Amino acid sequence: MNKKEDHPAFGYWKVHTEGDVEGRSIKNLGYHEGFLDEIALNLAPKATYALTFERIERQNEYPRKRAKVNVIVRDTNVDMSREACFYRGSKLLEGRPVRVSESSYYGTFLIQTDDMSPGEKLYYDLSSDIDRLNEERVRLKNEIKRKLEIADKLRQKIM
Repeated sequence: MNKKEDHPAFGYWKVHTEGDVEGRSIKNLGYHEGFLDEIALNLAPKATYALTFERIERQNEYPRKRAKVNVIVRDTNVDMSREACFYRGSKLLEGRPVRVSESSYYGTFLIQTDDMSPGEKLYYDLSSDIDRLNEERVRLKNEIKRKLEIADKLRQKIM
């Protein structure tokens, strides 16, 4: 066996576990490519009783739920500003079927599925804007408080 693809443990797997201890529901753990043992050991903390592996045909795209998530890509000596993170995320995921946008959290960029309806996109865009505005409101509030404290100290010195 020269190539890993020739090994019987290597494959494209759909993995799930029981969603509760009675086994009445199933929790989908996603689609994975690799050796069964490596995938199983990495997903072990998410298993209820056992992990169920279903071999599937290799696909260019696997089904996804509509979602959005903030992502951190660890790297050393990198600018962690919103703009820099957005730029790095955009370049990293260029050509992928996702939307990348600025995140309201430090050192992250936002990934969201690209198959959202216009209403969903508007909702997510507005919620990101609201997060950013709340962050700016807190920053301005702290700045005003600091300047008022300086003004009080100056007033006390004058009197």
